[in-house]
Amino acid sequence: VDSCAPGLPTAESCNGVDDDCDGLTDDNIAPVPTTCGVGACRATGESTCQDGVMVDSCAPGLPTAESCNGVDDDCDGAVDDGIAPVPTTCGVGACASTGALTCVGGALQDSCVAGTPGTETCNGIDDNCNGAVDEGLSCGADSDDDGVPDALDNCPSVPNPGQLNTGGDPTKGNACDVPTNKDECKANGWRTFTSAGFRNQGQCVAFVERADRVRGRDGDRDGIPDTSDNCPAIANSSQLDSDNNGRGNACDVPKSRNECSNNLWRSFTLAGFRNQNQCVAFVNLVSWFNARF
Repeated sequence: VDSCAPGLPTAESCNGVDDDCDGLTDDNIAPVPTTCGVGACRATGESTCQDGVMVDSCAPGLPTAESCNGVDDDCDGAVDDGIAPVPTTCGVGACASTGALTCVGGALQDSCVAGTPGTETCNGIDDNCNGAVDEGLSCGADSDDDGVPDALDNCPSVPNPGQLNTGGDPTKGNACDVPTNKDECKANGWRTFTSAGFRNQGQCVAFVERADRVRGRDGDRDGIPDTSDNCPAIANSSQLDSDNNGRGNACDVPKSRNECSNNLWRSFTLAGFRNQNQCVAFVNLVSWFNARF
């Protein structure tokens, strides 16, 4: 009598074993659909039994640069992210405007809205926004041929269609004027003073400094004319005068300890104090001397 008794078959699984005892290993194991990746990189595949192991054939696509199309091109889980706005312009003449091209709902949208055309008038501006300035009007002579009639031009002898006017004379454009402060020389502002003939910003600044000295000599160059400076020999743009005696601290000495506190001792330039203690010691010495003599 043979005591050998075969085991009971079980459902076949992917393990390199003939679980259902039909003589075939890992047979009739159906493939399982799979997915992988996100956005434009999303792909499909299937998991199949190979040599006793389930192997997934799904391979995600490669990410690309993000573009405005409603798709996650760079496969980072966000759609149309990191797309920077692009500045735009629209309209002509008085209708000229600015905006930005931005990605909205998978499409680029321009926020620029041109202005509303008006009635053309004689002002050197394209009021009706058709690309022509003062067309159909008799605006008189335009000596500098800059599109602005002489009657309206703030510098009729030098072309200046922008009519920029930041100089000293409110009725005269920069092209025919000169700067009155150094700020007007910054950011290529010196170029707008055409008739002055500046070759660079330094020449513009030098002109302003020279003009300031002529208008009211400023020996210490602190921005305060000597005739108004309470200490014309020492630069003291703050004009601090803590004892109100008409002489600025820079040319004066402290009369009380209070004038040595809160860093006020630093304002007594001529006295040459190196710290607050020296200032206090000076006041104490003067008080002692005055009490005895």
